[in-house]
Parts: sequence; C-alpha cells; structure tokens
Amino acid sequence: MTQETEIDYALIFKTERDKLGLTRQQLGEALGLKSHRKTIAKIENGTSKPSLLLYTCFKYFLALEELKKITNKKY
Repeated sequence: MTQETEIDYALIFKTERDKLGLTRQQLGEALGLKSHRKTIAKIENGTSKPSLLLYTCFKYFLALEELKKITNKKY
C-alpha cells in the first residue's frame, strides 16, 4: 500500500520567494502569470494549489536562478 505525501506548496513558494528576495508580483511576472500577486498570495496562504504546469515552471525558474548563481551568467 502506498502512502501519498501532501506537498506543502505554500511553504515551498514562500520560502523560495524569500530566498530570492522577490515580491509576489515579481515572482508572478517571472512565471508569466496574469494575476501576479493574487495567484502567488493564494498559493502562499494555502487557499489554492498551483497547477502542475505552474509548479513545473516554478521549479524550472528556481533551477535557472541557481544556475545563474553558479555560473555568474544571465540566461
């Protein structure tokens, strides 16, 4: 029997956004969202979960930011 683990999207989004020093609006714009602050706020407050596509884009964005730190290049 498998046990599903609930992902705490609110904690992930808030923690990573704080690490990057971005506002909700800046993160929303970077992810290409129409309702920048509102969408990020709902996720961080736990009232909404991101779609799989949005979460994938978020993880990709974090990976690019990490790559920029390592290589000191802009992508």
